Amino acid sequence: MIYQFDHFTLDTTQFRLTINGSLANDDIRIIRLLALIIQTSPNTCSKSTIREYIWPNTVVSDWSVSRLMADTRKLFKHYGYIGPLIQTVHGQGYRLDANLFDQLKGIELLTYSTPVYRKLNLMQKCGIKRPNILLITVLFGVAIFVGITTNYKLNANSVIYSESSTDVARILWVDDHHQNNQREQQYFVENNIAVYSVVSTEEAILLLKIYKYTAIISDMGRDSDPLAGIKLLDAIRETGITTPFYIYTIVSSPDLEVEVAKRDGQGVITQRTNLFSSVLNHVKQ
Repeated sequence: MIYQFDHFTLDTTQFRLTINGSLANDDIRIIRLLALIIQTSPNTCSKSTIREYIWPNTVVSDWSVSRLMADTRKLFKHYGYIGPLIQTVHGQGYRLDANLFDQLKGIELLTYSTPVYRKLNLMQKCGIKRPNILLITVLFGVAIFVGITTNYKLNANSVIYSESSTDVARILWVDDHHQNNQREQQYFVENNIAVYSVVSTEEAILLLKIYKYTAIISDMGRDSDPLAGIKLLDAIRETGITTPFYIYTIVSSPDLEVEVAKRDGQGVITQRTNLFSSVLNHVKQ
């Protein structure tokens, strides 16, 4: 993901920071730290998470985290950033400044067009017949009715979907910050894979009762619940649904991978290229 603010551009995939278009050759740990803080926002990132991510398999103290945080703030101040950057949450950890988070979110939402409209525009240019929107609308009406009768609520405004007659597969994506997955979802849409995006476990379970999906992708933390991804996997498996399930997150750990495997999940993925190959393997089956 690429984030832009002030005269800075941060690429969290390549871990590159550019300032006024020039590449900053600074401590890679500073760039990785800022990437972690941004992608954890608006939640607080604990010092233990930072230690594990920045110094894997290495014993370091909280002093090292505090020092790196001070160096990060000093670096951005040196390059002319005058606003607050990262807040210290005493006794918990750190989080991105609220105003900066709103700024980044606003930019992403402003430049983000939903997969269904991107797909329609591409199809129109190629002379391909439009998908049956009426049919999809009817199905969502059924979904809302089923939601009422099963105590699940489906907010049609929070469901982003792409579907066409040329699609060869369908995936369900559960994340309360879908703007962070814009590139990944665009890749799937362009490869004729329909993407249904929802923000909650309840919506995901309801759609799984109605549609058959090739794979399910979920974030790990959601709505201040750091275990939301695991709980979603539990809820899905309890219904008897065996659809391949992946947690897509910025930080993994052996313990997390074990917990996902214990629940018959297919894995924890931190790199988009691995996500693409994993899902495409299921499409080919």
